[in-house]
This record gives sequence, structure tokens and C-alpha cells, in this order.
Amino acid sequence: MPNPPKKVIDTRSGRVFPALNQCYLALLREGELEEMSRAGKLKDNPEEDTFGYYRMRRFYPGRFVQEDDTLRWPR
Repeated sequence: MPNPPKKVIDTRSGRVFPALNQCYLALLREGELEEMSRAGKLKDNPEEDTFGYYRMRRFYPGRFVQEDDTLRWPR
């Protein structure tokens, strides 16, 4: 039985995303990851990067919080 998706909050904008990969893809498509692109941190085909969320989280430390991270999740 698969685990349910984890919600992610973007602490910069306050948006809540229903899953890790949806967070990454939405921000990528909206052009919010331009800094990562300029720094060369995106793969050649970022739409198909299955670890894109984790790269994004390392590039923007403290910006993204998962729902299971109860110490930093806003109440």
C-alpha cells in the first residue's frame, strides 16, 4: 500500500501544495525557479527530474516545509 502524498508549504508565498512533485512542477512552470536555472542547478530536462523537489529544497533552505516536519509546520 503506497504512502499518501505529503503536503508542502512554501513559507515565502504561503501556498500549500498537495504533494512534493506538484510543488516542484508548479513553481518550475510558473518561472519561480529562475535562480536555480541561472545557477545551473536544474537538469537538462527539468520537467522529468524525479528528484527536482529535493534539489529545490536544498537550493532554498528553510523555504519549503513538509507536513510531517511538525517542528516547523505553521499552526
